Amino acid sequence: MAHIDEDKLTLIYEAMYSHPKIGKTATKVYKNGENGDNDIEVIYHSTSIVTVKNGIVTLNNGGWMSSTTKKRMNQTSRAFDLGFYVYQKNNEWLVTIGDETIPFEEGMRFSIKNDSPLTKI
Repeated sequence: MAHIDEDKLTLIYEAMYSHPKIGKTATKVYKNGENGDNDIEVIYHSTSIVTVKNGIVTLNNGGWMSSTTKKRMNQTSRAFDLGFYVYQKNNEWLVTIGDETIPFEEGMRFSIKNDSPLTKI
């Protein structure tokens, strides 16, 4: 899994206690808002579960198909207005992006608007 270059990002949150929008323990949130880049990386334990780089969202679960992983992904989507929702139905992970629901795939990617970098297209 490719990580965003952490040297270029600011660690805006490292969980030791509860974070109101993203969650608690074992979660790190990096964000670079300089020059309108809006790059984001959310790491849960050692897995980069949500990455936004150059307007592309990448989702990973690292093989951990847990309710907490889905919860962190959804909290990230809400916190940064990314426009997706991950859920499970009949033992299958699904992702809703706008009006479309598709099966979750490790490393799946989708675009977000260029003129409003944290809004789903």
